[in-house]
Amino acid sequence: MTGVTILFSSARLADRLVAGIPAVARVVREVQDALPPAAGRPVCTIALPGGTPLDPLSLAEIARIAGQVDIRFADNAALLAQPGTLFIAGESLPASAQLRTRLAEPVGPGGRVAAGAATGRDPAAVRAWGESLAPARHLAHYRGAERAIIRGTRKPGDGIVSQLINRPLSGRMSQVVLRWPAARPIHATIAAAITGLAMAACLLLGGEGGLLAGAVLLQVASVVDGVDGEMARATLRTSTRGASLDSITDGATNLAFVAGLAYNLWAGGNGSAALAGLACCGCFALGLILLGWHAKATGQPVHFDTIKRFMNGRAGLWRQVLVWLVQRDFLAAASMVAVLAGMAWPLLQVFALTAAIWLGVVLYVLGVALRRGQIAVQPAVSTGHLALESAQFGGKIG
Repeated sequence: MTGVTILFSSARLADRLVAGIPAVARVVREVQDALPPAAGRPVCTIALPGGTPLDPLSLAEIARIAGQVDIRFADNAALLAQPGTLFIAGESLPASAQLRTRLAEPVGPGGRVAAGAATGRDPAAVRAWGESLAPARHLAHYRGAERAIIRGTRKPGDGIVSQLINRPLSGRMSQVVLRWPAARPIHATIAAAITGLAMAACLLLGGEGGLLAGAVLLQVASVVDGVDGEMARATLRTSTRGASLDSITDGATNLAFVAGLAYNLWAGGNGSAALAGLACCGCFALGLILLGWHAKATGQPVHFDTIKRFMNGRAGLWRQVLVWLVQRDFLAAASMVAVLAGMAWPLLQVFALTAAIWLGVVLYVLGVALRRGQIAVQPAVSTGHLALESAQFGGKIG
């Protein structure tokens, strides 16, 4: 089997977090993906100056995301060219497709690559590539990789507001938060829930000023809502439990906004607001319960995207526009604009009418699902293996 050796010019760069995962763990994962299944348990050597040990976090992340790899350590200054061994400059963060191409190249006797290459059969040339770049250049490269990884976590089904406003903002948040070793997707979910609670408090207790603040916080919650998913996909920590919790938090925030909006208007003297809010919340809550039940009944995490997936399966520009108009990102932004423009009462009326129509669509779509067995679930789409759920491997590091 072809051997693979990863060289780092310093342990500090190997341990550096790149979108929440140490650089060395990311490269080991790419090596694992590049090797054919027939290769059996891959063997990968990590070479550091003087054989410096890795940080415990790096070792733990290697075991978590690439535990099927047998890891060995070496002094990168003592490495010699060996037939069949591919040497990789770890700081280059190569992709599995690139490594797969290099591994498939025929290896002749004494075959070498020119100095300056990030991968090759000559450890001296690869080591020279890593040492030729200043640490600042490596860090700039890591920052670029972080941005690319976060961009790769975006969903193709994102609404128009998410594409233009929310994702650029949440992506930047995710990039900053993932520089903290202890950051986890649940922390972002909690932050979104706290933002929702602050929104509800403003609407219920703040009078006219609270109405404005609550509308702004709804949009803030919509932006923050994207961070947990981006973090989960970037760090390979996606799970059905996390997805369900995220969806439940979203639904609760939406319901809280409608209820808080109705109460705020009613407390301000609009007697019809209570009836409109009750009708809206009733239709909305019943629809969410039915959609959550359908997701669980079909073996999926709790989510409320059944209507969107149903509509996405039908061609047509008007259907795409309709999907965008009823998605949470658009509704949150439109609600903020409407409230700031002094149109809170018309907004609540539109919500009540829309919720009734939406409940009718939910009942229709779920009826179709029951007659046909099940609505086909569109798989999550992402970049590389970011859409995979993280598996807890039992690999040994030693």
